[in-house]
Amino acid sequence: MRLPKNELLVLTIGLCIFLTNCLLFGIYFNEERQGYDDSLMGVDQYRRLLILVEGWTKLDVGEILYIRIFQVLSTLAILGTCWAIGLTTNQGASLFLVWPYSAFLAVKLKQEFILFPLAFIKVGGSLKQEILISIPIALLTLLMSENNGWIVLFFRWLVFCYISIPPKWVIATTAAIFAATIFADLNFGLVLEYVPPLRVFRATREFINPEYSFFESIAVFMASMHLGINPPKDWWFHIPFAVMALTIAFIFYPRKASVDFNPDAWRIILAAATVFFFFVSITHAFQNARYYYFVVLLLFPVINPKAFALLGALSLAHSVAAIIVYENLY
Repeated sequence: MRLPKNELLVLTIGLCIFLTNCLLFGIYFNEERQGYDDSLMGVDQYRRLLILVEGWTKLDVGEILYIRIFQVLSTLAILGTCWAIGLTTNQGASLFLVWPYSAFLAVKLKQEFILFPLAFIKVGGSLKQEILISIPIALLTLLMSENNGWIVLFFRWLVFCYISIPPKWVIATTAAIFAATIFADLNFGLVLEYVPPLRVFRATREFINPEYSFFESIAVFMASMHLGINPPKDWWFHIPFAVMALTIAFIFYPRKASVDFNPDAWRIILAAATVFFFFVSITHAFQNARYYYFVVLLLFPVINPKAFALLGALSLAHSVAAIIVYENLY
């Protein structure tokens, strides 16, 4: 695949920024700074793969290093494969590389890292393409027992449906999903009688997050959109960077008169909002933006050199600032 010189340069710079961020996060953020109980979950995941000696509850420095190198290389291999076969665009790959959360998730000790490059696969393909894309995502989700993949699949198939039907049916379908979601949220006990698998979320609804509100979900999403470490604790620090990223997105978003404008963009954005509302309302969890990583692509469907330069500077600034904050406050 031959690339124009400017796109090749952007990809190269993006790779350098990604590797720099990986190095910074790998050095300054050990497994205890990953947030929540993710470090323990990550240890258990790798133990099941026989990477760790059975019975260990903590990783030493050497093993963390090897696992993180493996995860970074695997992330790049998956992204590179998707890019090489045309599933991920040049601009999508560049955006993934320059976004600081991508690097943090690549070195974070948890096997869900493998799903995030897949969230950057372009949407709007044919039925055959969607089936072929969905199969490996579903298999990886089942293999790793990570629910991120189901959210990605729900989004992709909802987009496929929205693009295939007239606008009035898109609105009607969205309204029906919202209404059903609100009903299920308010009558969760009744819903469990008919959908028993949802019992796994009773703990998050009744014990972990009993005071849930949708506005809280939006706040957590914003606090983890550009880089999410531990939103309940460090939200005040991350939100300004998220606002700056959104400002860049607004400035450079393709206008209707632009050749890069996608007439189906509103359908895709509506699908993303519907998926977010559905999952946070039903589970009172899945609030972190990493579960909806495909949203980054919606913010920057086209990334020109000026936007990329601003995002690159913001990425490195956020990463360095995060190190300073955590070294001094947490």
